[in-house]
Amino acid sequence: GGGDSQALTFHLRENPTFGADTVISGCHEAYWNGLACDDEGRIYAWFQDTPSLEIEWPMKTGAYVSRSDDYGQTWNVPVKFNLAGAPYMPCIAPGANGEVAAVWPQDTMGKVFKRSTDYGATWPAGKNIRYYRCSLYLGGLFEIDCVIGKNGTIHMGGYQHLAETYCCDAYYMRSTDHGAHWQFTPPQDCIDCSKGIGGASPRLALGNGVVYLLSRYDPHIPGRRNLYYTDIRRSLDDGLTWVNWCRISTELSSSRYPSVGLAADGADRVAGAWAYSNAVGINTSSDRGVTWMGEKFFAAGVGAVGNLDLDYDALGNLMVVWVEDGSVCFRRSTTNADSWSAPVMVTQTAGCTMPQLAITPDGSIFVSWLQGDRIHFAEGIPE
Repeated sequence: GGGDSQALTFHLRENPTFGADTVISGCHEAYWNGLACDDEGRIYAWFQDTPSLEIEWPMKTGAYVSRSDDYGQTWNVPVKFNLAGAPYMPCIAPGANGEVAAVWPQDTMGKVFKRSTDYGATWPAGKNIRYYRCSLYLGGLFEIDCVIGKNGTIHMGGYQHLAETYCCDAYYMRSTDHGAHWQFTPPQDCIDCSKGIGGASPRLALGNGVVYLLSRYDPHIPGRRNLYYTDIRRSLDDGLTWVNWCRISTELSSSRYPSVGLAADGADRVAGAWAYSNAVGINTSSDRGVTWMGEKFFAAGVGAVGNLDLDYDALGNLMVVWVEDGSVCFRRSTTNADSWSAPVMVTQTAGCTMPQLAITPDGSIFVSWLQGDRIHFAEGIPE
């Protein structure tokens, strides 16, 4: 079980600094890194791992999750939750009352779903969930994202390769019965196989009655492949139907997942971000994605920008973490990206990748990242 939750009192972090980082114990050859918290303040870290040096990236043989009930002071022994085979880019989504969903692409099995009801301590047998749009299918080793709404609906976004055109197909899935059955919704207008265009890097977020789906969009310009716009689509009826895509970036960039991020708060704010050369690009809305404020760019000024993540706290303050020249950086905005705090260095150690941001209901800020083959973790401390 998860133990008793702590009493939560909101802590406003004006300009946090970050204390010495610690290493989350129990991983051997970590590759993928994820971080999230539930509504009771528990923190979940998950990763791909293998104890064998004979198996190389990306086929890490295990998908593991570790939980902290005391704000990162201690972590339980990582629990392996994947089936036999090689998982790829697993995703964990904490829900209410101990529910935790896990989804991941695995080998040729398509997408695999599992659900824990005891805060990730045990994982009953999972099930395969597939989506086919064209007559031929190349496999499922591609990016995926998952979130759980307060009503218990499980939302999943993903994409897959199609053999008929070798483009990518983005799609959305949802389950209203804890993963027993799934409804598939290909978001039309995102992918048109006949025109050879493609989308990738799905990210999901839940706002004030809105489901948001972000996708990277490659127009496949001759001679300029692997360049992307950033598009967002939204649903006002819990994923049943979708409003047309909205482009929030005007410049093509070469960054891909996880160099994109999406976040929404409990009011009407939503933000999408992407890595663009030597800057973080970001665009925000304060009216549930109806209108957008226009893209903005910022950086710490120390080098090339890589992976990133972002989230809102309970007061609507927007926070972003990103890798710049191998170091992890942090900024905070109280004005939905109109203005920002000065950049804060979470760690200045080189070689960091895949920063992840989690904000507990009381406003405590936590960041994890990969450094070598270990997962490092740090808490934001108010000045």
